[in-house]
Amino acid sequence: MKIGLLLLALGVGISHAASELITSIDKNPVLIGDSLIITVTIDDDVANDNFNPDQWLGDSFEVLNVRTNRRTSMVNNQFNRTTNFLVSVRAPQQPGYYRIPALSLAGVSSDPIEVKVLPLSEAEQTQQNRDAFIKVSLSDDSVYVQQQVTLVARLYLATNLQSGNIIAPQLADADIVQLGKDEESYEIIDGKRFQIFQRSYLITPQRSGQVMIRGPVFSGQISGDDSTAIFSSFATEAVTTATQDIPLEVKPIPANWQGDWVPAELVTLSAEIVSENAAVPSQIEQGQPLTLRYRLTGLGIKPEQLPTVRLPDLDGVSIYPEQPQSSSMLRNGQVIAQKTVDITIIPRQTGPLSIPEVRLPWFNTAIDKGSVTASESFSFTVTPATSLQPELPAQPEQQQPATSTATDMIPSTPPAGTDTSEATTPQHLWFILTLAFASLWLLTLGWTLFLRRKRTEQIAVAGASTTQASIPPSSAGKAWRQLQQAASANQARETLAAMRTWTERQFQTGHLNLSGLREFFADSPVATQLDYLLACQYGTKPNAWQEGRALLRALKAFRQQQPEPKASDIPELYPRNNN
Repeated sequence: MKIGLLLLALGVGISHAASELITSIDKNPVLIGDSLIITVTIDDDVANDNFNPDQWLGDSFEVLNVRTNRRTSMVNNQFNRTTNFLVSVRAPQQPGYYRIPALSLAGVSSDPIEVKVLPLSEAEQTQQNRDAFIKVSLSDDSVYVQQQVTLVARLYLATNLQSGNIIAPQLADADIVQLGKDEESYEIIDGKRFQIFQRSYLITPQRSGQVMIRGPVFSGQISGDDSTAIFSSFATEAVTTATQDIPLEVKPIPANWQGDWVPAELVTLSAEIVSENAAVPSQIEQGQPLTLRYRLTGLGIKPEQLPTVRLPDLDGVSIYPEQPQSSSMLRNGQVIAQKTVDITIIPRQTGPLSIPEVRLPWFNTAIDKGSVTASESFSFTVTPATSLQPELPAQPEQQQPATSTATDMIPSTPPAGTDTSEATTPQHLWFILTLAFASLWLLTLGWTLFLRRKRTEQIAVAGASTTQASIPPSSAGKAWRQLQQAASANQARETLAAMRTWTERQFQTGHLNLSGLREFFADSPVATQLDYLLACQYGTKPNAWQEGRALLRALKAFRQQQPEPKASDIPELYPRNNN
């Protein structure tokens, strides 16, 4: 006895040949498509690789899963080993008698078992006599492709559940997801109390035709009734139950349908202006951004099936849509999907502006025909951006030239009755004086031009002339450094401000609003980068802008392509003395 215990502690086994192989099933008869457990017991330690249930059972029974447990005991100083294979299988889809063939394993064989498969007409009476069974139902047996259908599985248990899992239904070319959380209830059937676990699945077929949905399968452990166990309350029993396949007709998209295919029970589209003020503005300033929020809601459809709302091209308007945001919720057992997109518009010209309604066609599955949903339209008046326009300096009053022309010095015609003979001599004198002054002025101007030209030639020969740099004055250089700093740090707002300042000083454009800045860089790579910057900056949900270095490269290329300003050929009126 001590030697046996020592061998057991050391894990030393005594090998012996198998002498018995027994196969059994947990229920008979069984409904079509239902599941049953085939238990294979052999008094030996058999490796899993030596047991192949698919080859043994053939095509009659579909193998769902295989579990293995082993037991070692010692009786009368002898070691006994037992291996159990629990094979969960699905019954055939047609009623009748089927045979589980004999099994040969480790040199021993089992007896065959005949299984009776019942039709669905006997399902009610058969299920009520069991401790575990599943019922399923479909919300509709005929749907369109990409239309949702709900499958509800109800697991009935007449005893306590210890552990278990429900395998989801299966359908090729379809999206299947669990809908909501499990629900629990109780029901008494013919005096027998059942605990019910309900789980719902949302099935979206992607291919039309007559299809079969493979029903859900439950596999778990329930409280057993083993009177031989010392602690009977801890005895468990393996159980597996399934349902028959469920037929479903999937209709194709109608041949005359055009546009996005949106099958749903209800679709609505709304639009609103994102503003801190409750009132809708009737006027907007040129170059100032305005954000519109479009919200598309669908009942009985997934968010990814909803199309993205887009505005048509509008004359004199820049349009910057943001990334759409999708969400879904479950209400009263139905899926409500929503897709929201914010679109920022920047008017580039003044005058009336109309944003038309957005119309989206969709297929109404409730009435089996197409429908259209439309958003609100908006009308504005775009006013000049006075706060951004340059303030023109006041024009100085024009002063009369100090030197009068000869014409100005000729007196007007004398009035009637005047003796013209007396005035002839003074007029002649004035004419001579005027001519003399004009000659002196012309000589002075000619001498001045001669001196300026000579000085310009001297400077050119000496190589002292300087041309205007491509980056002007220190103010433009400072603005460029600020632009580089902001763009390198990917600071969208600061980059826009610095870009406007640099453009105004570098190219002497005067004050620019956003639309004016966009038009200045039109037809250049800078415009593409600027469009993306504006799209990231303006909107209720700011997007991260990470293209600062790309914008700088585009600006540098644009600056190099601009012709450098030429030095003026006109000499200074008053040359400076370098001495």
